[in-house]
Amino acid sequence: SIRGEQHGRLAQTRYEAVLREAEEEARGRRFARAVEILEAARQVDPENPELKQRLDDMCARLERSQNAAQLAADARRLLVEQDLLQAQAKATEAQRQDPDLPESAELLHAIAEAIRASEGQGRLERQLAEANALLSKESFDAAIAMVRGLRAQSHEPAFDAWLERAQAKKTEAER
Repeated sequence: SIRGEQHGRLAQTRYEAVLREAEEEARGRRFARAVEILEAARQVDPENPELKQRLDDMCARLERSQNAAQLAADARRLLVEQDLLQAQAKATEAQRQDPDLPESAELLHAIAEAIRASEGQGRLERQLAEANALLSKESFDAAIAMVRGLRAQSHEPAFDAWLERAQAKKTEAER
């Protein structure tokens, strides 16, 4: 009886150590290793319902983590390809599936910055087209003033070249 109790306590101690080890691996986001540990423990005690539940939960965490990592990789690729809305959707889904994914917040921030820059670039392009229209109507001063304002917002070298051409056209027209 005493040996049976000792064996039971020893088994319980080993069982708790295995659970702690699996949780430690999960905290380190090493879900595959945590699953391996729990599967090994399950082979020793296949009838334990708590162990089965923990193994099922860990397998689900592993799957969510893998799916989120794939979504984040897709979002990074889409960001590089400048498909910003799709990138944002993928990164948001990655964060929803695995809120603790370290890169998701930084990825969403990079995408938001790219969207803001793209919107700003689109606005600059529209204003530059408007300045070109003014230039073609020979409203040189208005066009030059508009592009000087754009250059103050964004120090693109193309604005300097545009201003030189506009000044040359104005001088030629005045001549």
